Amino acid sequence: MFSTLLAESISNHLRARDFSRLVFPGRTGALSLLAEGSNDEKGEIIHFELPDSETSKGLLDRLDPIEFGILAQYGAFSLPPQDICDTLIKGYFEQIHPLLPMINRTQFMRDYENPSNPPSILLLQAILAAGTLVCQIPDLLDSNGTMDHSRRVLYKRAKSLYDAGCETDKITIVQAMLLMSCCCSEPASISKDMFYWTKLAISVAQGLGLHRSVENSHMRLVDRRLWKRLWWVLFTRDRVVSISLGRPFLIDKGDSDVEPLSPSDFLEEEGPGPYRYPPDSTLVQFFIRYTSLSEIATFIIEEHFSVSVEHSRRTVKSAPPDITRSELALRLWLKNLPPELDYDYSYSQHTFWTGILYAQFNCLHCLIHRWDLSPHGKTEQPKDQTILITPNRQIAFETAHNIAKITENLSRTDEISKLPSIMVHVLFTALIAILYELQTLITDKEIAEAQRALDVLVKGLRTVSTTWGTARTLLGVFMYVARSLFKQDDSSIKARLNSAVQSPGETVIISDEQAQLFEPEPEQQLSPDESSGLSSDNVHNFGSLAGIDQDIERAESITGSRQNIDMLCQLILAAGKNKNELDGATGTACLVDT
Repeated sequence: MFSTLLAESISNHLRARDFSRLVFPGRTGALSLLAEGSNDEKGEIIHFELPDSETSKGLLDRLDPIEFGILAQYGAFSLPPQDICDTLIKGYFEQIHPLLPMINRTQFMRDYENPSNPPSILLLQAILAAGTLVCQIPDLLDSNGTMDHSRRVLYKRAKSLYDAGCETDKITIVQAMLLMSCCCSEPASISKDMFYWTKLAISVAQGLGLHRSVENSHMRLVDRRLWKRLWWVLFTRDRVVSISLGRPFLIDKGDSDVEPLSPSDFLEEEGPGPYRYPPDSTLVQFFIRYTSLSEIATFIIEEHFSVSVEHSRRTVKSAPPDITRSELALRLWLKNLPPELDYDYSYSQHTFWTGILYAQFNCLHCLIHRWDLSPHGKTEQPKDQTILITPNRQIAFETAHNIAKITENLSRTDEISKLPSIMVHVLFTALIAILYELQTLITDKEIAEAQRALDVLVKGLRTVSTTWGTARTLLGVFMYVARSLFKQDDSSIKARLNSAVQSPGETVIISDEQAQLFEPEPEQQLSPDESSGLSSDNVHNFGSLAGIDQDIERAESITGSRQNIDMLCQLILAAGKNKNELDGATGTACLVDT
């Protein structure tokens, strides 16, 4: 009797899309006993409905006057003028949504265009903040000609709304957290980086039961599709953030039974159509193949870069790692790509999202073959110190060159400034591989090709550094390493690096002044008046930023990119630096071990 009533109550909430009071108790929770046997013609009920609570109250009823006043000071309820909002929202859905297809655009735009039933203010502020990553709006540029200040203001608005508990819909909260993970800007706080927000989003999603299949639930079809897409966005985001920062995976795929995505999961409306925003078949295939590549990445990291594997390589002089299964998985993935995702690295065949996909593929391919470059896996060299070109090294170098070709294509189409944050790790991985290659080449043609690739990658990283703080940090790391290599006696390496990183009309990039990229610039503190400068009455009130923003992700990104930094440290030591000099020259050596 109780099970029947429970199933009916939960089913009604699912049909009405009331997710604020639903939780997933799990098999070991005592609440799951109450739902035991609550099956119906659609299947087993795995969610549980909580009693009425604060979540049923309106926004103004949940906030006391002090909280409301603080949020008003932050400008949390203020929006830019309509035309600016329209531009940022359009930029978000065109440039970010394909990689994070977690919002029903049709429903959001319907709410956005309806003043009597607007979308969640938390989600709207988060979308506007994310839109600043891909839009250049003259009225919102700071003194450096970037959108950094505007993004920081909008991010703080979204964060303040989240901190105040203004939103009760758990799906909306997860969506907003993922967007804040893209544009977070907390000064010098390791607890507010993109890993932090991704972890929170996954925690809330699992508490709601997003990791469980809802194929047979009473949920509306469009909501079932949204839940599935959102879960796979969380999965891919977890993988790319963890790999980029060197952190553990947060999602264990064995805990989830969500089905793989299919093209129909991207339909935002029910019925045969026509649809206001019909899915783009190429973008649909892009994300489906991106999720499968993320699953392969899971296997690669667990097989070759786990803590147990790392300890084994450090303590036991074992045989080279067996990368056969990883290589086979990547080749099968590439072979099974649909024709619309073909990419031959020529400019005539280039498209933005296909280039992103192939760059990720080449990065993973480089990872499994670059073990021969690391200090714990390097093939023993001849006594004359000649550096051998082993098959693994050759493949690692080739994949790095492929990434450079993609980067060059993106530069030619002026799309490189719109690259997502996941590409920062890709560019830096290729950059370090090419840096190694420059020490192995002999013929002038090979040297010229490596110099060209290095130049393309440095310029690409410099361009994306105007958007992503992590890129600024890694660019500074490269400058430091290259300066160290310049100090050694090998004039051939000096010439190769000097030619590769020097841009037309400027001095060698590895000057003492350039090395100051490692030093944090003072960041201006935003007053409440400045933080609310996006209101429609005072849109120009953004103030200005002096110099480059303090790199808030410096410690996290350097610590996370542990394998890259291991290689960099070896390069520095090879350039004549002993450990004491290294520790005294920069704090990065200490950060690696924190």
